[in-house]
Amino acid sequence: MIKRILISTWITVLLIGLLAIIQDNYVYATNVNLLRVAFDPNLPPYQYYEEGEYKGLLIDLMKRIAEESNLDIELVPMPLNEAIEMFQRREIEMILGIRYSRSLEETMDFSDSLVQSKVSFIMPTDQAEEIRNKLNIEPFIIAVERDSTEYEFVKNLKKANFNLAFNQESVIALLLMGRADTMIGVRHVAEYTFDKYNLANEYTISDVYETPVYYHVVVNHEMPGLMRLINTSLRDIKLSGEYEDIYSRWVNDRNLERQKQMVRNLIVISIGASIVILAGLLLNLQLKRKVNIKTKELSDSNKQLEEKILEIR
Repeated sequence: MIKRILISTWITVLLIGLLAIIQDNYVYATNVNLLRVAFDPNLPPYQYYEEGEYKGLLIDLMKRIAEESNLDIELVPMPLNEAIEMFQRREIEMILGIRYSRSLEETMDFSDSLVQSKVSFIMPTDQAEEIRNKLNIEPFIIAVERDSTEYEFVKNLKKANFNLAFNQESVIALLLMGRADTMIGVRHVAEYTFDKYNLANEYTISDVYETPVYYHVVVNHEMPGLMRLINTSLRDIKLSGEYEDIYSRWVNDRNLERQKQMVRNLIVISIGASIVILAGLLLNLQLKRKVNIKTKELSDSNKQLEEKILEIR
């Protein structure tokens, strides 16, 4: 009797646990009023406002994740600092397009990486060599985003003066307006802006300092089921090849293009080298064949000569 009671209790506890897990994973998908997703619209080509609508790589990706996960979301544009404050007051459920920060990890659960870029120094082309050679030696004004990882880096440069901005678009604006000698910021954002205003030849993206940067979506720690849904959908989208389609639609990645061009060049060189080697082998075979023929002719001639000599004797 006691054994039956223990088994029944164990089964009941197990079923309750399974129901809790199921509810944890799917309750967010059924509550249409739950998920308000804040995003900073000053981060092109990831998320920005143009021609009367909010668009970008992360906007499209978030919509696709919501569709894949059966989530109803409301995208709410606002400055990032305001989004963080509202998130901490539980007035929004998610923030899209945010970098990892250890100081925020206590209140936020960060998703897998949505997109990766690089943080680089960017400077006027006609001053690029001078800035590269004298950076950390002579004073320069550097435009940089406040409270970013790159700001922590440039604070350690000797004789560096800063012009701080709240977002990447403002950092680039400071450089374009001549209020900074150089800037350090996200490569994709800079490339998009320079392409948009036909300035790609006037500014140089330098490799004097580069570090990877990742953007995520965050949810509250109390919503682990929601985060599992998001990460699972994101992985499915990447595995299906759809992520690459979304990425290439919004990002003109010059680094990636250069790498692809290098691969294409290597393939062409490899094919060319293979053709040369094959041609050499064929020529060698033909020469060997001709040598063998000549050798045989010479051997036959020698035999005929020997036979005539014998006849004469």
